[in-house]
Amino acid sequence: MKEVKNYLYTIKNVKTSELILNYIVSENKFILLDKNALVINDNYISKFELQYINDNTYHLIYTYNHKKYIKKVKFIFSSNNLENPLFFNIYVFNNNKYEIIKSNCDNILCKTHYTINKPINEIKFKAKSDYVFYLNYLDLQPCRI
Repeated sequence: MKEVKNYLYTIKNVKTSELILNYIVSENKFILLDKNALVINDNYISKFELQYINDNTYHLIYTYNHKKYIKKVKFIFSSNNLENPLFFNIYVFNNNKYEIIKSNCDNILCKTHYTINKPINEIKFKAKSDYVFYLNYLDLQPCRI
């Protein structure tokens, strides 16, 4: 039987590759933090596993105090064509509805961007950089020939 490996990912914002999506457990919200920022509080989660559910729906799984927790999200990709880089918008399921995540900061030099969960009527890809994210493996995956 083949072992299934759940990779850990970081989620970056295209506005600047230095900003990584973090989930603040104590506040039940997301924040974009500079990847080099020193965070002493373990309430900030930046490593996520993804579990495909269906269509564009995923479970965003994180570990906190040795337990796994799940946030239901939709990733709406920039393209359905796999030859293109797949950038996406994140819609978080909150209070029985989906809300899009966006940055609240206009300056790319900011070290912290609080995210705004904006209620949305229509779930589609938004190309503005405040909304656009991409995945990175937490650990570098070696190339195989």
